[in-house]
Amino acid sequence: MLIIFDLDDTLIDTSGAVTPFKLKECLKRLIAGGVPISDLSEAHRQLLKLNAKSPKSLDALVSFAAPY
Repeated sequence: MLIIFDLDDTLIDTSGAVTPFKLKECLKRLIAGGVPISDLSEAHRQLLKLNAKSPKSLDALVSFAAPY
């Protein structure tokens, strides 16, 4: 296994490619765990919007999940 630390996104665009995918996977796990999200696409859009304003993706997830 090769692990690359690319802290400034110069080699891999994690902010644009990996993060949206992982956030959608988080939403799917929330739904599987019983969180009543009826529209995955809309929830993903909202979560991406929160993520763009948050310093960390974890902060966006916590903000998104708080009402549930």
